[in-house]
Amino acid sequence: MDINQHNDSDSSEIDLIDILRTLLDNIIFIVCGALLLALVVYFFEAFLVTPQYTSSTTILVLAKEDNSRVDVNSLNVSSQLTNDYVQLITVRDVTEKAIRELGLTDEDGNMMKHEALKDKLNVSRISDTRMITIEASDADPNIAHDIVEKVRDIAREHIKEVVNAEAVNVVEQANVPDEPSSPHKLRDAAIGGVLGAVAVSAVVIIAHLMDNTIKSSDDVEKYLGITALGVIPIEDSTEVAFKSRKTKKGNRRGKGTIA
Repeated sequence: MDINQHNDSDSSEIDLIDILRTLLDNIIFIVCGALLLALVVYFFEAFLVTPQYTSSTTILVLAKEDNSRVDVNSLNVSSQLTNDYVQLITVRDVTEKAIRELGLTDEDGNMMKHEALKDKLNVSRISDTRMITIEASDADPNIAHDIVEKVRDIAREHIKEVVNAEAVNVVEQANVPDEPSSPHKLRDAAIGGVLGAVAVSAVVIIAHLMDNTIKSSDDVEKYLGITALGVIPIEDSTEVAFKSRKTKKGNRRGKGTIA
């Protein structure tokens, strides 16, 4: 077998045990990287990210046929129509009216735009039901509560007019949140710690794979395809120099004694 081919095949192999040993040897750097990124994420969200509070309410839309005839077909139709109701809650007619009645403004003091209020809203259908949950998020919990209530009340009337619904009932009143819904500092810090550990581990593995210097007799066989017959220890240069100076000093003293 050609030596060059042997070298190429050996160099392309990845020793998982060797990589694991390398990771264990650098475990301190990996842990430090994880802790550092976790702390950066935590303090960034704690001091630079504005907490958001979320208020929610739930409504139930009843079509006219729901009061006179209740069967599987009518329920299926009503359930499908619920997706339309979800879209009607965030249309421009609803949001702009809510902005005017609440006097909502942006950071510059100008009247809030439709898109800005829509971004604060999250409307979703509760699975397998005709109920809809409306959520509003804001840095002020009272404003979040006011927004979700106002949007709900305006949307109730808007849905009745557009789809000629029999009734839009309130299932759950809006709440005033007492704890922020975001950011999740501990969760995000944990995710940051994991990403930090993965990043440092990747750097360690890449550096290990790119390092082809010969450090032992096993490396000689691995990279050169030659079996090492023996190992000659090399003394540390500092120790050798110290011994050399000590020997010369002893020789000078010996010569003086003889003289």
